[in-house]
Amino acid sequence: MGLRFGGGSNTPPPEPEPKVTFYTEANYGGTFKSVGHGAYEANTAVATRLWDFRLRSVKVPPGFTVTLYDDPKFKGSPRVFTSDCADFGKDYDDRACSYTVAEPKQSSEPSKIVPKGRFGG
Repeated sequence: MGLRFGGGSNTPPPEPEPKVTFYTEANYGGTFKSVGHGAYEANTAVATRLWDFRLRSVKVPPGFTVTLYDDPKFKGSPRVFTSDCADFGKDYDDRACSYTVAEPKQSSEPSKIVPKGRFGG
């Protein structure tokens, strides 16, 4: 008699949602925090835990856009990242106090089905 496992499924679990990861040191060092899409300000609980004015590097998943602002309420000089940045540089280190994280947009165009043998070229 073999082992039986009830209630199982052949469907794999969903992939975890990608998140942006901020670091307090250059080259992805120091303390880090990962966040999903949204807008974060210095006066909010989440942003406060994210070390206002202490961000120095960021890892950005493909398709995401991160915009840092050096003033509260998403004002001041913006700095936009669409890929990883190991060091914000002396001109932007420790200046961010509000930021937005935008996730990739899903295409609104339906998939096209091409009839067999009509691939063009």
